[in-house]
Amino acid sequence: MSISLYDITVPVLIRSLKNTDAWLQKAEAWANENGKSEDELLSGRLAPDMRDFVYQILALCAIARYSVLRKGWVYTSATTFPPEQGRTFKELRAMIADVLKFIEEVKREDVDGQEGREYTFWTGGEQGVGYEFGFENGIKFLNQFAFPNFWFHTTTAYAILRMKGVQLGKADFLAGGGAFDSTKAPSAA
Repeated sequence: MSISLYDITVPVLIRSLKNTDAWLQKAEAWANENGKSEDELLSGRLAPDMRDFVYQILALCAIARYSVLRKGWVYTSATTFPPEQGRTFKELRAMIADVLKFIEEVKREDVDGQEGREYTFWTGGEQGVGYEFGFENGIKFLNQFAFPNFWFHTTTAYAILRMKGVQLGKADFLAGGGAFDSTKAPSAA
């Protein structure tokens, strides 16, 4: 059995974005039920020198978009989002919905075969801004840069919500946005 570039990116990103959207729904409900302001959760960070929850969502949305190596690929920096965007749960969920729509519309034939080309970009989104990276092919780009970054920001967003008290568990991380595509239902040990 062979696996395609489309198979290792598009469904994985869609699933994780749907899971993240489900966390945001739970976080908003938890804040309302517990008399917490949205800002208390959205401004949360794991350490003083780390970016806040809003940035984690901005980053994972940007990374999800640029992880789809399609024809006409363009690197999307998290800094390209307007600074006023994503200041409420509703706005963050709308951003996730926009990225989901973009990814769900990508056709398999526009992705498969793109793994062989070189990927070069500046992390700030334009030449001379941030750090310049170059990868000789799409698999190296995904495995060494895109996927580790995506999972870092996704996990950090999850951890911030947990740290603030939102009732999330491993099942939310793995399948918060829908059921597993498993041939067997999980059973108790």
